[in-house]
Amino acid sequence: MEIAKLILEYLRVLIWPITTTVLIVLFRSPLIKILTRIRNLALPGGLTLDFQDEIDATTALSEDAMQLTSTTKQNTNPAVPSTEANALMISLGLQPIGSGLNTNYFANIAESDPTLALAGLRIEIETLLKNMSRFTETPMMNKSPTSLLRNLRNLGIIPPVEAELTSNILRLCNLAIHGDQFITQSEAKQVIHSAEAFFLYYLMWLSGLDDQLKGAPE
Repeated sequence: MEIAKLILEYLRVLIWPITTTVLIVLFRSPLIKILTRIRNLALPGGLTLDFQDEIDATTALSEDAMQLTSTTKQNTNPAVPSTEANALMISLGLQPIGSGLNTNYFANIAESDPTLALAGLRIEIETLLKNMSRFTETPMMNKSPTSLLRNLRNLGIIPPVEAELTSNILRLCNLAIHGDQFITQSEAKQVIHSAEAFFLYYLMWLSGLDDQLKGAPE
């Protein structure tokens, strides 16, 4: 009887490892696909893998872009204050935006809904890119934000660092919006604040455009 109990206990201990092994063998291909996708997703508790690396890289790019823009700003006329940006855009026939070029607007939304905050940020970046494209020889108004950005970079309107930063932000926003990536409140805010450099550059572009149009002959 004691031997039978020992054998039963032994089988109970082995049953789950054996079951797991059989399942892995039977479903090896689907599991590989799932695990490959998980590499780019957030884990429970806010832990992330590749996604956090990309956010960190975007933050570093933002710092570089901010430094470059700040240096350029010192050597040119002061940019219009962000509080006056919407009024100026309207006067120039451009589309205004809800945030008023203030990233805290989206950071506050991220407090309750990080994905919604990034969706709003993406929409506003697209609006700004369309505004910048309006005065080019190839407006491309019906193109995607990525196409608009590429065209603006090729025309020299947006510098390479600024273009790479904006491209990264758009990609991170799209991952969150389409459900390919679970994003935490902290991660969303990090992405949002990375957009400060692009917003500052846009203000400089807007100010330069205003000066240019004022100086144009009637």
